[in-house]
Amino acid sequence: MKYKKILVDVGLKLGDSIQHQQSQIQLLHHYPIYNYLEPTTSTPTKPSNLLKQFLAQPTLQSNGQTQLWQFLLELLMSRENSSCIEWHGKHGEFKLMDPDEVAKRWGQRKGKPNMNYDKLSRALRYYYDKKIMSKVQGKRYVYKFDFEELIKFCEQQL
Repeated sequence: MKYKKILVDVGLKLGDSIQHQQSQIQLLHHYPIYNYLEPTTSTPTKPSNLLKQFLAQPTLQSNGQTQLWQFLLELLMSRENSSCIEWHGKHGEFKLMDPDEVAKRWGQRKGKPNMNYDKLSRALRYYYDKKIMSKVQGKRYVYKFDFEELIKFCEQQL
């Protein structure tokens, strides 16, 4: 089967705000996952649609439960969450702007009202061993997804 790089349609329009245009362009820099190979039968895909497809894969679910890395990507996909989490730097780096709020939302999702940042950060460290995420040294509350390892991790769950 022949392969090609996924074509990414950023979907910018003349009426879009400069902030929206910049966020869409930055999205391309933050997601090396958009460059993984897929069959040539694919059609151009918007970054947000590709991520939604990726997150919706049943093979990425653990007993139907959302995993923490999926939850973080969901938050990062929406600009509405920029007060508590946002992309930072390049190549999958993100910062917890309000770590307590992220932990609170994760606790709500999991039905654990006592969730706090200490518990959340302990859960994040589990991903270090899996090599799908790492802490960015010298930067407080900044983490980095390794999308290549994340894809491998997901394939192993098949």
